[in-house]
Amino acid sequence: MMIKVLQKTFAILEYIAVSPHPVTPGELVEVLNLPQPTAARILRDLAELGYLEQSGARKGYRPGPVFYLIAGGKLYDDEFMRFARTEIRECARELGQSVLFAVRRRNSRLILCHYNYNPRFRIDTRAMRFHDLYVTASGRMLLAFAPEGELDTFIRENGLPAPEVWPGAADGIDILKRELGRIRTDRCLELQRSFCGNFHIYARPVFRGRAFLGAVAANWDVDAPENLSAQYRRGVTTLAQTLTNSGTAAVG
Repeated sequence: MMIKVLQKTFAILEYIAVSPHPVTPGELVEVLNLPQPTAARILRDLAELGYLEQSGARKGYRPGPVFYLIAGGKLYDDEFMRFARTEIRECARELGQSVLFAVRRRNSRLILCHYNYNPRFRIDTRAMRFHDLYVTASGRMLLAFAPEGELDTFIRENGLPAPEVWPGAADGIDILKRELGRIRTDRCLELQRSFCGNFHIYARPVFRGRAFLGAVAANWDVDAPENLSAQYRRGVTTLAQTLTNSGTAAVG
């Protein structure tokens, strides 16, 4: 027999999947006959995992990025992502490199959009979740803008980064937070060698108003001359500014 909480969870997912509007906890209480605390708890947990998301503070829930990834591997599809995909693809094409947009859901990184025009760069971005927030430039950027409580939870559940992964942040929580604070202040991060080979990684944050949406990042060969590296940095910076200034719907 199916566990009751699973039945309630699937009922909520199925209802929200076909709803033409964001669904509030109160609506689930009325339509699905769920207790208010149960509906609120399940919605919160599903949102933390990326299956759902709120359309705004104290507003209803709609399908989130993981929901769409499960549905045949489709890209997350809302007004912002339709705009972002075009801009990211064009940036990757102009740079001749790999460019992606990623968001954080709890302890993992989700790549919502990725285009690669560098034949020397090989990475499989079809996975649903990447547990590499300490390792990658976009992952560190996502952590840098995590709310304080969520960051504390992440550190408690995952520990500190290994010294070989992030030497400057492995000696204590305060040191790690200082490094993340520096990234948050600089609003850019470049790693000289990526975890997947001899590539630079350069990341920039994307905002909507004051709300942090996610991070864009590009990879290029470590032996690229400085004039080309500077061009790639400018390209990613312009992309982040374009997405920030798009004025379209937020990802979450």
